[in-house]
Amino acid sequence: MRASLTERPRSFAAQNDLGSILLQRGELPQAELHLRAAIQIQPDFPESHNNLGIVLHNQGRVEEAIAEYREALRIYPEHADAYNNLGISLAAQGDLDGALAQFETAVRLSPGFINASRNLGTALLYLGRPAEAALQFTQVLETDPQSADAWTLLGDAQAAQEQRTEAIASYREALRFAPAGSRLAETARAKLGAAEVQQ
Repeated sequence: MRASLTERPRSFAAQNDLGSILLQRGELPQAELHLRAAIQIQPDFPESHNNLGIVLHNQGRVEEAIAEYREALRIYPEHADAYNNLGISLAAQGDLDGALAQFETAVRLSPGFINASRNLGTALLYLGRPAEAALQFTQVLETDPQSADAWTLLGDAQAAQEQRTEAIASYREALRFAPAGSRLAETARAKLGAAEVQQ
């Protein structure tokens, strides 16, 4: 990729690709530099704005991230990933209703988008709509039946509806798939214990 940049220093695609790689590595300041370079070369490439939004969010610069996601959506209004990411940033600001709308749009545009479905379910759960949340988590599990996170969230939605037997079964599934000793496993174990006491 570095060679590509040497050969094509004005290639927005090469700058965006390198920025994406650096983002995946957690090298956020360098990722930001390359993504901004991509945008300077080609301002109307939505992926660069979306990727820059992720970098900014991960640096705690949520307002700037929101602006980048909105710019990506201005350029390409069907960008499901940008809607999902915008929802995450809005939720980080405490705007759960705003986040919910973004997650709903992401799922509508891309029905198999697991992360958006999980985020939509989580927003519904926090907004006191556990039955609807459970439907989203069930959809996630249809695609990824070994997701310990989704099993835990489904258990939470069931517990919120006082479906304790179902919640216990979900927490047990979460424990079955969570890596041993992980924080997720400890959380599922604690919730399982609480549900069993209340049963």
